[in-house]
Amino acid sequence: SDVCSSDLEKIPTLIKTAALGINEVVLERAHITGITSTGITVEYYFTVNDAVYQRFLDQQQTLVVKVIAALAQ
Repeated sequence: SDVCSSDLEKIPTLIKTAALGINEVVLERAHITGITSTGITVEYYFTVNDAVYQRFLDQQQTLVVKVIAALAQ
C-alpha cells in the first residue's frame, strides 16, 4: 500500500510511545535514516537500566514487537 509522508513522520513518535510502556527502558532517540529498495531504515538508541544482558534482549524484543504491532494498525 502507499505510504504518505505524514505516516512516515509518525514512526519516531510511535517508537517513543512503545518504549514508554516498557519497564527499565530509556529511549534516547529514534529517527528515519534512509531509503532502501524495499522500504526505509530507522535508527533508534535505547538503554535498559539492568546489567543483565538477557534482560536487555528481552526488552529489545518487547520494543520491536510493540513497534511492529503499532505499525500494523
